[in-house]
Amino acid sequence: MEQEFQDLINMFSKVSEGKVGNVGDVVKESVGFFEKIKDAMKNATPEEKLKLTAELNQMHVALQEQAKGIYAKIGMTEEQVLALADKPQLFAPDQWSAIQEAKQQLVKSGQDINKMMTQQPAEAQAPAKEKSKKVHKFKRDTWQKS
Repeated sequence: MEQEFQDLINMFSKVSEGKVGNVGDVVKESVGFFEKIKDAMKNATPEEKLKLTAELNQMHVALQEQAKGIYAKIGMTEEQVLALADKPQLFAPDQWSAIQEAKQQLVKSGQDINKMMTQQPAEAQAPAKEKSKKVHKFKRDTWQKS
């Protein structure tokens, strides 16, 4: 998985240098990578999930740095790039549909990974024994006035 991540970072670097003509390929690779992480999380032990989470955090930081480099080279802020990415008239119809599909897949993968991270193993989900609730009632007229 580490090598695949490095390949993805290299693709982002080429985009920032203007050496990749089809950004759609980079998006597809990104989606594929997160699908692989999601699949790895499905059968991971709690320890493996922690390791994968740490790796995901490192990857997130590295991707953010690459994105900052791209924004700086094109002379735009992240907000400006995101605003442009939401304008379908700037893209060919097939590019726009690919972007929208990739967005949906990335969001779904992120939600699935998050859900898997927060799920506890079946034995940990066993219902806890209910504690008996004793309710003590005190009458106010027995209270000492100050």
